[in-house]
Amino acid sequence: MIKKYQTRANIVLVVGFVIVMIGGKVGQGAIPPAVAGLIVLLGLGVWVAGCHQYCMGKAQPGWKAIYGIVFPLGLIALALLPDEGNEKPSAKRRKKKSARRRRSYDEYEAE
Repeated sequence: MIKKYQTRANIVLVVGFVIVMIGGKVGQGAIPPAVAGLIVLLGLGVWVAGCHQYCMGKAQPGWKAIYGIVFPLGLIALALLPDEGNEKPSAKRRKKKSARRRRSYDEYEAE
């Protein structure tokens, strides 16, 4: 997983989860249920944004973040996606690139 997106995803997912939980608790108090519902929807939006960061970290299409709408189960589905975001190129690729390199001016002089 790409580190930059992993850190962002972790932070945004935690913030979204906390906002949803606060909205659920506020709905049981003296605040009108409509306001609590808006807080929960805001938290769900932040949660889906965190799922988008998670998809980007795994080099998956961003539209798969929509799985996050089913809250924790969606995150489990995203965790099961294959990780295609390798930060380091494979050794085979580096070897191919080095085999194609041009000879330097000094190497031509040596002939």
